[in-house]
Amino acid sequence: MSLRPLRTDLNKNSLKIIGIPSEFIPKTLKDFKVFGDPAFKDLIGDYMNTIDQNFVDNVGLFISGSNGQGKTFATSLILKEAYRHRYSCRRATLQHYINFYHKTWDRDDSGEYQDYFERNFMLPEFMVIDEVGKETETKYSNSIFEDLLRVREEKELPTILCTNFSASDFQNRYDSSITSLVRGNTIPVRAVGKDNRLDRSKLS
Repeated sequence: MSLRPLRTDLNKNSLKIIGIPSEFIPKTLKDFKVFGDPAFKDLIGDYMNTIDQNFVDNVGLFISGSNGQGKTFATSLILKEAYRHRYSCRRATLQHYINFYHKTWDRDDSGEYQDYFERNFMLPEFMVIDEVGKETETKYSNSIFEDLLRVREEKELPTILCTNFSASDFQNRYDSSITSLVRGNTIPVRAVGKDNRLDRSKLS
């Protein structure tokens, strides 16, 4: 039984604002092609079917795999299901999040932007952080990432990370604090297979 009344209409503009790419807005799990281990699709389906319990238990995902494995497609499906269940949602690349975070340092508008930022980019009930590891490294980038993960852990909000790094490469890239936060709040998922973008390519 859903914790909240389900939406009967998924507003396309709202889904775009959430950060779901246009090409995935009309898609369903039936459209998700398996290019590697079919268990990946099964796990995404199971996560969607138990979205309320995953929110209650603060169950996030750490989805790793090379380009074209369906990570963005999969997480778009999850966010659409969360939106259908009336949870607040956001998808952003880590670089995008860091850029918005930096703006909180430069503005003087009585905290209005800070409130907007926290509500829309730090504290959505379900959040997908895409392209982890592709952000520009600065002396602040890791601390900003850690702050986000720590705040979401404290608020018990599910976080879904997507990265091209394997678990071991992720550990080498980030410090023990970030690694510990990720391990403590996500289930590792490995997306494997061929690059499905090649099937859409016009190159021979």
